[in-house]
Amino acid sequence: MTCTNRFLLAFPLTLALLPAVPAQAQSQPSDIKCLVLSNLYAKQATEERIRTVALQASFFYLGRVTGPAAAVQARLKDEAESLSSTENGDAMAACANAMVRRAEDLAGAQSGPAPLQGR
Repeated sequence: MTCTNRFLLAFPLTLALLPAVPAQAQSQPSDIKCLVLSNLYAKQATEERIRTVALQASFFYLGRVTGPAAAVQARLKDEAESLSSTENGDAMAACANAMVRRAEDLAGAQSGPAPLQGR
């Protein structure tokens, strides 16, 4: 089994581990905010299942953040300083759910298009 397949197979389990959050509470935070929150939860969560989801999300959002290193570091610092502990749980759940939805989209596309027919 390839690394990609194992990675995609882990996401249904990840979805099952997430707490249920009402849809209206899940406005999608920015990729930078999701990266900051993921790192925070990966380091500080006391439950192993939450740390696991947060670590997966850290890697996912790290791959989505682009730009010059100095600019990204400044954005990460600004975001970390502006976090509100009262909203972190809902925001992290929204980040994790967005990651899972993207993985499901990719898993659904794994079958790919129909093969081209030769002449």
